[in-house]
Amino acid sequence: MEGVEKKLVSMRLSDAEKKEAKLGRRNPSQLEFGKLQDVGKLKSDKPRRVDALINTLDRIWCPFKGIDCKELGMNRFRFTFREVAGKRRSLNDGPWMLNKCLLVLVNFNPAKTLDGYEFRLILIWVRVYGILMGGYEYGIN
Repeated sequence: MEGVEKKLVSMRLSDAEKKEAKLGRRNPSQLEFGKLQDVGKLKSDKPRRVDALINTLDRIWCPFKGIDCKELGMNRFRFTFREVAGKRRSLNDGPWMLNKCLLVLVNFNPAKTLDGYEFRLILIWVRVYGILMGGYEYGIN
């Protein structure tokens, strides 16, 4: 091990390598990059193309900076957002339908395999009219 350490200490970058090397702190947006991802499954029997998803969802989720989408097979996709608001929209403003097919999204977790994701839950807003103000209390005249 000592021999390796000595070799590492003696290593130097050439002038050409120094020009290409970028040292310094990471941009905070780069640190957040992994957090700005979702995994989605399109509930459809027909395979869908990535470019069709991007063309539709890009304008809705991240209209200014856009999204990236990678096909994972079996109508599963990984979405990468270039805006924090886009990720928030994708998870909170659904449900999302594309050509009459439901798109179910979950947070990306790099520790999971593709089979470890469960595409079972979607948020649905329900508006109910005509509910009595005190209808749940007993004994009121």
